[in-house]
Amino acid sequence: GDAAAIEPQPQANAQTARWLLLGLMWGVIALSNSTLLLFLPVCVVWVMKGLWTHPAGGWRAFRGAALAAIVVVACVAPWTWRNWQAFHTFIPLRGNLGAELCMGDGPGSTGFLMNYDHPHVAPEQLRLYARLGEVRYVSMRGALAKAYIKERPDHFAAIVAKRMYFFWASVPSDDKPLVEAFRVLNFAFISLAGLMGLGLALRQRVPAAGLFAGAFVLLPLTYYLVTVHARFRHPLEPLICVLGVYLFQSAARTTPSASGPRN
Repeated sequence: GDAAAIEPQPQANAQTARWLLLGLMWGVIALSNSTLLLFLPVCVVWVMKGLWTHPAGGWRAFRGAALAAIVVVACVAPWTWRNWQAFHTFIPLRGNLGAELCMGDGPGSTGFLMNYDHPHVAPEQLRLYARLGEVRYVSMRGALAKAYIKERPDHFAAIVAKRMYFFWASVPSDDKPLVEAFRVLNFAFISLAGLMGLGLALRQRVPAAGLFAGAFVLLPLTYYLVTVHARFRHPLEPLICVLGVYLFQSAARTTPSASGPRN
């Protein structure tokens, strides 16, 4: 009886270690690319759902999620403290959203990032940045962008649709027409294969297909709304490739009937 009671302990310790590792990984992700945090709740809920069916699974799931959250906060806390010391306001990770929103969706926006309006390029913006300070400058630019979006919702919807196309079919470049056509074809083919592979995985109820679908929906969302470059898709590309391979591996080869062709 004692042996049976002790036996699950190594399993529980291994599960705790995995939760701690999950928290550490997401802490590093938060510091390197905070946009990916949109996917964190889906990831945690998916893990908790898998534990829920086991005995005492609900308690273990909540305890593990709490441990992972503590590790994420511990990883982020030094950077948040640095921001407090530098800007004297609460900025958990990044504080540049307002400025980026204005360069993506403000007056004159076309769906591309208006990099020419950035303080490191535009002298008048640099002077304004120096006069206001970063926090007030970003807030002012964000308010300008939000006002323009509210005034022109049809324009905002159009450039969001354009950026959705750019994310999956590639952002246009200045390459020669033939090179550009080949690049777009290559980029779009991989995207289409990944999306079709995801659809097939969902249809066939492949384990974790729903988790992959959450990544496909959430990871591009910020880029649709603000700005998009080809490199922004890098975190999603391993999943796109895996699902593309799954699509072609799942293709059934049709064979002629043994009775031969019918007359």
